[in-house]
Amino acid sequence: MPPVQAASTGTSATALPQVVRTPAERAELFRLGGPTLQQVKDNGATVSMATPKPSRNGPAVAYVQDLLDAEVDGKFGPLTEEAVKDFQQEHGLVASGVIDRALLAKLDQVFPGGVKAPATVKPAEPKPTQAPGGTKPVDTKPTESKPPVKPADPKPTPGGIDIDVLQRTCGCGAPHGTTPVPTTKHIRTEGKSIFMSSPKAHRDGGAVAWVQERLGLKPDGRFGATTDGAIRAFQQKHQLPVNGAINKQLLEALDTHGKKIALGAPTKDRIPTGRFPKPVMKVKPSPNFEPRDGEKIDSIILHDTGNPVKDVAKAENADLRWLTTPGSNASSHYIVQRDGTITQLVSDEQMAYHAGQSYLQGKDSVGKRSLGIEICNQGNGAEPFTEKQMQAVIKLVGYLREKHQVQMSNITSHAAVAMPAGRKSDPGPNFDWKRLRSSVA
Repeated sequence: MPPVQAASTGTSATALPQVVRTPAERAELFRLGGPTLQQVKDNGATVSMATPKPSRNGPAVAYVQDLLDAEVDGKFGPLTEEAVKDFQQEHGLVASGVIDRALLAKLDQVFPGGVKAPATVKPAEPKPTQAPGGTKPVDTKPTESKPPVKPADPKPTPGGIDIDVLQRTCGCGAPHGTTPVPTTKHIRTEGKSIFMSSPKAHRDGGAVAWVQERLGLKPDGRFGATTDGAIRAFQQKHQLPVNGAINKQLLEALDTHGKKIALGAPTKDRIPTGRFPKPVMKVKPSPNFEPRDGEKIDSIILHDTGNPVKDVAKAENADLRWLTTPGSNASSHYIVQRDGTITQLVSDEQMAYHAGQSYLQGKDSVGKRSLGIEICNQGNGAEPFTEKQMQAVIKLVGYLREKHQVQMSNITSHAAVAMPAGRKSDPGPNFDWKRLRSSVA
């Protein structure tokens, strides 16, 4: 099937003034009940994992996440705590994992005015190359990272919502694309290696999970001391260089001597056909895709857009624009709006950029073999998914399950496949999985 073609709407986009915000201004978008920056600086408020949720998540957390290159969602979880502890230890503070005056003072010192020094900024995304039918950015086909550069100013989206904020907050826009973390394919074919000492942004992900499971460890995608020790013990046992490296030599030895893993979902569901006709849908092609390289579709991954903007029209327009913006390094195959409208963005035959570093059923690079569905929702666990939206999701998932013969165990969430474990939480705790699964079984 050729790439989907755009439906004519007879409308044209209107240019909007660019919105540029400082980290402190971006943080104010996350009014989740927790303290603001000023409350921490002036009133001595503190935030930690031990703080009750209603008083924990909010602008102060978002600000710290922004400067420490953690995923910016305003929510204080294990990954944010780890980033805080790493920064505290690196800069001579007590590694308590607490956001307090001392931490903010040190952040002000290291990042004057909230401006990140080049050495602390994430490496720039590799520049897309052309693929048949469109631009080829991201997902789980990592390439070598480029030298760090200062991020460009935020780009405008409909309603004056800046894409920089959308990229950091939305399930659709958080960098799921090309990352400097190698996949197992790139380790095998390009001679790349991963060490425990590698920078975190170049280390944790699906390839680590692949190795962990074959060493009998829990595949959480985090390369820590336990994983390093297990690799070295395996290397010593099988007469490999004992260096703790995840490299081609280790993967090939694990192919032969590692724990045997059943790849893919067990074929046990009898999947009837004809119950779910193709639902009515719009078409808005995204240029952000690439070939599947022969991988067969075996999974359906559900996301929420996670856009915190409460104005539905502005939020959903921004979601659609981000997923179809050339070079945004984000896309999905489908998006389902609150009124039940389904829009196809990428042909099923192509890989959309929705899964990022991921692991499922013994294999990494889930994006290569999955369909991604974004569901418009704030992603805060409080906004309900609408009835029309749920009905549309059921019709779409049922149709895709029959079309591609996807096993029930492989209809799952972004949270379940994202690596390292805990990196994502969408589509959120209030999504009705029981209803979906009982409807499409």
